[in-house]
Amino acid sequence: MTSATCPVCQRTDPVGTHCPGCGWLLSAGPWVGPPSAARAHSFATAFAAACRTWDLTAAALAAGYPDAGDPVRFARLVLRARGSRPEQSDFRAAIDAAAARRQDLGTVGAAIGPVLLTTATIIDIGPAGITECHLETDGLGRPRLSGTEHHSWQALGLPADDDQARLALAAGTAVLEPDWPDDAVVLNRLTGWRTADDLVGDWPATHHIRGDEPPIDDDLVRALARAVPQSHACGLVLVDVAADGRTSTVTHPLFPRGATALDSQEAVVRVGAPSQGEPVLLAVVAGPPGAPPWRCTPISAATCELAPDRQHTIRVRLTGPCAVEIVEPATEPDQWAVDTWPASLDRVPPRYRRHDHAVDLVVAVELGGEAFDRRRDLALDLFDTIEREHPDPAAARIAVLGYSDHKGRQPQQVLAVQEFGALHLAREFVDRLRATPLVEQCAAPVEDALWAAASMPWRPVPRTLVLLGSRPPHPTDLGYRLAPSCPNQHRWPDLLARLERDDVHRVAVWEQPAWCAQNNETSDKAGAVWAALTRPGTPLRADWATADRLAADARVLGRAGPATTVPFPLTRVAQDR
Repeated sequence: MTSATCPVCQRTDPVGTHCPGCGWLLSAGPWVGPPSAARAHSFATAFAAACRTWDLTAAALAAGYPDAGDPVRFARLVLRARGSRPEQSDFRAAIDAAAARRQDLGTVGAAIGPVLLTTATIIDIGPAGITECHLETDGLGRPRLSGTEHHSWQALGLPADDDQARLALAAGTAVLEPDWPDDAVVLNRLTGWRTADDLVGDWPATHHIRGDEPPIDDDLVRALARAVPQSHACGLVLVDVAADGRTSTVTHPLFPRGATALDSQEAVVRVGAPSQGEPVLLAVVAGPPGAPPWRCTPISAATCELAPDRQHTIRVRLTGPCAVEIVEPATEPDQWAVDTWPASLDRVPPRYRRHDHAVDLVVAVELGGEAFDRRRDLALDLFDTIEREHPDPAAARIAVLGYSDHKGRQPQQVLAVQEFGALHLAREFVDRLRATPLVEQCAAPVEDALWAAASMPWRPVPRTLVLLGSRPPHPTDLGYRLAPSCPNQHRWPDLLARLERDDVHRVAVWEQPAWCAQNNETSDKAGAVWAALTRPGTPLRADWATADRLAADARVLGRAGPATTVPFPLTRVAQDR
């Protein structure tokens, strides 16, 4: 059995008295007798006009009208139209007819935006062929194209000549069957082209798209993702330096979970630059709110130069879900840091030391006894040496602790304190100190001075405690029993452990009391205690200690000990602590 075909639009098996594709009258009558010449002429004229109109409309569609018409291609295609040579009015009518077929068309964004956060197959039907795109999300919920496969119309069996293939698609003379997954989302950029319309048919997830919409590629997915809420929080990795110099790596919040690039303003963070010449790493990570950097995923890493020991402004822009751009300062991308994360975190030193000549010095002076004047003079000479020999005396902070004897067994204040400050303030304070009565022959409140030193607001710079004294601290249960324990209940071994933990270097200048000349068990224990008070374990003897030797042993003449390099910015300038 042969199938019927519309003589105008070539639709196969049209149903009804009029062709559903072009509206041509397929059946009428009956009439008695042969048609008259006038009726035959009228039919021939109408048929020729219908064919010309159909072909010209198909040519207008194939040339890209009404979205982005190509007049050169249109001029070529109209030569293939049936019927007499068209008039200018026919061209305009064809373009208007093409526009009528392409009404109420949508955008690519409206079509695929709802499926950006899913795994989806997108079938994109366009003038050049059919493109199959696969969408998926990564572990951070960021949409991306996992694969794209393009099939040209020629590969699908249409004519090799591009004009002829386009005309066959628009006119409907080409026949294709869908070959894509059942859950595919179909974008029809050729709405009004009969072959494309027949191909999508009543496919449930079909979207009719304007022809001038952008192609589906990585740039488009990134652009559409700007409206997608991110499923994790984003933060900048910084190093926080505690007062004792200990470091901890923290995540400074930038953009919360649920933020979108369209609605988010730039994040502005004030950071401190470490005192080093090496660049720092600006690393942005994504993870649960408040999560430490090692539990997060790096999404951006770039190196930059920051002027040491200054505050700097970091500006970060959210460009998509868990995707950022460093706006300020200028940076160089560091993909290696992203690929090897968290190796960069392992480069953070446990304790921060500056790269300049800064130093913190605490001088503890025993006030009791006749030898105080010599101890005071040695402290003043030490200050003079620092002022003369240090490359930058203003970088040195000095505190002074004068300790006098306990009077009675009740808790009491035995310290005269000059807090950390400039060298001249320490000198003026020591000048004002005076000797106090010696109450206990075999012990002095050294432990109170240790407690005050351990409680000082040290900076993350080289730190030194200098002890100028004669008698050892009040004993603990492990000490000798020729003196009572400390009325303030300070235990000097515990305080030494605190200073050791805080990396405080210690130098003691010991003026042996007269009773140590007996060389008995008591004097041996006193010597052992003074050896424990100093590091590396040998106190300087007061009778041959000089200010130059003391300054050298105390490491207070600039850049003592190795400096540390920090890979990330600081939460604030460490010297301001």
